[in-house]
Amino acid sequence: FSSSGSEEFLTHRLFQNIILLFVRTEMDHDLEHHEESNNEEYQLKIRVALNKLEEASMDYRCTDYLKLVPQSILDEQCHCPAQLNDAWRERVCEFFYRIADRSTFNFSRDVVIIAVSILDRFLAKKLATIDNLNKSDLCQNKNFYEVASLTAFYLGVNVFYGRKRNRNYVHTVGCTSDDVFCKSSLLKITSGIELEHIERMEEEIVTTLSHLLFPPTPLLFVRFFLALFPSNSALHVAMKNEILENAGFLCELSVCDYFFVGCRPSTVAYASILNAMEMLETSELVPHLAFAQSAFLRNVSCIANLSPDIHDIIVLQSRLREIFTRSAESQQRRQDPGVDNQLDRSPRTCIPRVVSVECIRNKHRDETTSIFSG
Repeated sequence: FSSSGSEEFLTHRLFQNIILLFVRTEMDHDLEHHEESNNEEYQLKIRVALNKLEEASMDYRCTDYLKLVPQSILDEQCHCPAQLNDAWRERVCEFFYRIADRSTFNFSRDVVIIAVSILDRFLAKKLATIDNLNKSDLCQNKNFYEVASLTAFYLGVNVFYGRKRNRNYVHTVGCTSDDVFCKSSLLKITSGIELEHIERMEEEIVTTLSHLLFPPTPLLFVRFFLALFPSNSALHVAMKNEILENAGFLCELSVCDYFFVGCRPSTVAYASILNAMEMLETSELVPHLAFAQSAFLRNVSCIANLSPDIHDIIVLQSRLREIFTRSAESQQRRQDPGVDNQLDRSPRTCIPRVVSVECIRNKHRDETTSIFSG
């Protein structure tokens, strides 16, 4: 860009972000307060269309960046585990969930999804712009990956809560700045990282992503889509709430699986809802599911142009079933047949994991001081 061109571009991006933030805040307010309106369906159509428009932007899409890792590194994977791979990424996700769930913070898990999106897109753009020699160095640099991960988490917290101006979080972590989660807070939950490392990485990430730090997430789409679920009776409301919990957990679980990098959040959300309906086995709700499900599918098809017979949806449903079967939550439920079918996320008894068969409870590994420790 020329100087004037750069200014014009940044001004356009600034206004774009302000408009999207304003509209998304208004949408969240409506959904949180269940406000009824004669134009509710029209407003929801605008909301879904806006988010589909936003996610279609290449700025928010993420490529399969592990394909950019030099082949020589991948060939030595079994002999040299110290390189960028999907196992590193899954470990970061688990670390994020442990920190978010700690009683000290009790952050929404939306924060984790946003943070992982920031990290994925940053690495994708970083690897796409450097030569193979520098790629080799970067892909084997655990310190760089750890600093980038922690900074992405810091940005995720402040992006998510900053717009809500929830100053309780400032008080909780003892911050005195305008941030809702201070950089100094990161230094208390990890070791070997200096404040200047976080500050430099923050600048690099924000610049690389052109300030696009608040992506549409699958959880956001789940909430919007389920606004189309019938709520004519108490049973329908109970059914909707159970589907919301189950679908939400599946979305959280999908974040840990590299397979979903590059997938559209709306399709991940829709597939999660379909699977959550399959998991709805509470006896008093099952007889009423067919009517409500049929009405819901018609509504989503009309407004969001999605249906269960779309190939991508079928593939995502299959993958979600697979990773849930391998998850800690599934293992726990198989070991305890009496456990309620609803995925209990409120007490957060399980952290989403893809590979592990052990349920990690909050009290375990709570003092972890490094993403790669333990």
